[in-house]
Amino acid sequence: MTRLLTPLPGWARLVIGTALIAGGAVLLGKPFDTLELLVPSLGMGAIAAGLGTLIATRGRGVSITAPAIVAVLAGGVCLIFSDELVEVLPIITAAAMLVAGGRRLRTFVGGRSASRVAMLASGVAWTGFGIAALLWRDLTQVLIGLLIAPIAILAGLRLLLSLRSRRQYGDAAPRRPARLSAWLRTGTAVLSAVLALAILAGTVSLYRSVPRIDAFYDPPDTIPQSPGQLLKQETFTRDLPENARAIRILYTTPEIDGVTMGVGSAIVYLPEAPATTPIPVILWTHGTTGVAQECAPSLADDPLGSGAMPARQQVIDNGWAIVMTDYIGLGTAAPHPYLVGIPAARSSLDALRAAHQLSDGNLAPDTIVWGHSQGGGTALWTGIESLTYAPELTLLGVAAMAPASDLSSLADPLTSTTFGRVFGTFLVHGYSAYYDDVAFDDYFRPAALVPYEAMTKRCLSSQATLASVAVALADDDVFEQSVGSGPLAERMAENVPRTVTGIPTFIGQGASDQLILPAVQEAYVRAYCDDEQVIEYISYAGRTHLSVVDDDSALIPDLLAWTTARFTGEPAATSCSFTAK
Repeated sequence: MTRLLTPLPGWARLVIGTALIAGGAVLLGKPFDTLELLVPSLGMGAIAAGLGTLIATRGRGVSITAPAIVAVLAGGVCLIFSDELVEVLPIITAAAMLVAGGRRLRTFVGGRSASRVAMLASGVAWTGFGIAALLWRDLTQVLIGLLIAPIAILAGLRLLLSLRSRRQYGDAAPRRPARLSAWLRTGTAVLSAVLALAILAGTVSLYRSVPRIDAFYDPPDTIPQSPGQLLKQETFTRDLPENARAIRILYTTPEIDGVTMGVGSAIVYLPEAPATTPIPVILWTHGTTGVAQECAPSLADDPLGSGAMPARQQVIDNGWAIVMTDYIGLGTAAPHPYLVGIPAARSSLDALRAAHQLSDGNLAPDTIVWGHSQGGGTALWTGIESLTYAPELTLLGVAAMAPASDLSSLADPLTSTTFGRVFGTFLVHGYSAYYDDVAFDDYFRPAALVPYEAMTKRCLSSQATLASVAVALADDDVFEQSVGSGPLAERMAENVPRTVTGIPTFIGQGASDQLILPAVQEAYVRAYCDDEQVIEYISYAGRTHLSVVDDDSALIPDLLAWTTARFTGEPAATSCSFTAK
């Protein structure tokens, strides 16, 4: 940039340099602001340059005026379609890198470069970075936004420093020795090539680690039109609790329209020793694993751990079974209606229905629902839906740990944190999939659409989620409108589980939870109690959203004791209680 501006007088360099530094400082750390200004700025610059050329070269021929007209038209396109161009900016950047890499490799092959090592390395580097830019479009876009501000600041500083250099040396400013410059170019190119290849190798490794959806999840050609019908079963052996066996099942459950019959998947864990009496059941509704189809816990390396199930070994040791649904849209055909209560509850109840059809299951009708986080909200909804959707099932209790209960009150505080923005993105995605009046694009700034849509394609158990966290850390100003507004707010209000069931209910909450805020949770419980739902509510000091279900948490013995009491028929509480531990 400074070479292009060298002919400018000193006062112009002073003004432009100062403006670049000031503008860069304002935009530093705000990639989405930068991106939304970038394309219109380029458009205005192209129009100004084109018009300036046309005015200065009147009557000098088509060869001069044609490029100027193209520049004006291109600038107009940038202004009119700025939002769309921001979304394709990573592709444009990747294409430019690939072209640059191809040209350098062609020069190397043709033997036309004095420094063939530098040319080969730079060709490999540009090509590798171009491929990585296509594979990591979200990071590419954010990096562009993050780099523009410091580049502008450096350009401004160079312009200001050039004033001092010209005063001291005139036009004969000292230059770096040619040999040193050549070594620096070669070294930089080689390091860049190594970095590009390392990024590509890491990308391949990450893609290989993504679970593959196997043929087990394919529905049969003909699907029974009643829910909860067992369709397939097979032995499951991955990461079992000690002294346990497991069966993976496929079953019928309604699709997100609530009418068409689809399929869901689940795992049934059983004590390994043959049971002489029917086995009591824990219906486990798992916490957030992601919203992409491959994020099903049954596909994960540690299925129960991926959804943060507590006390799984104790469950098996107590002679209980575990029925864990993946939910509709995880494992089986997407989309997954994340944090929408009814479809998640129905897929859970249908998994329980199907599990009872296993010939070697010997499951008792006595069932208690456990759930954490997303699954905590689902557990509460499962109790509600059991009354009318599956009245033949016997639910003795519902235990919800840090449940996503009052979404209307949680949404805005949730999206103010880094991880909360990831979960908030899942929420908008799930609701836009389920409700026609909720549109994903309406809630995100145009510059944030590419990176935040990419979040919905990653599972929390994958290391690729680090890219999503990096995006969420880069800029907190991502929403076009509050997630607690518009049709999304209305739909979240519909998904607060408040129907009185009469089913004994236990809610455990970490007092230091930064995702599901304790004050919001307690307010929800008190309101539910006012409606005459009986709840035993315990708050655990120092426990966060995940540590509340850790092995050393005081919640574990409370949960097991409460569950045992329900299975053994001890009288349940008849009034709400609030305890802090």
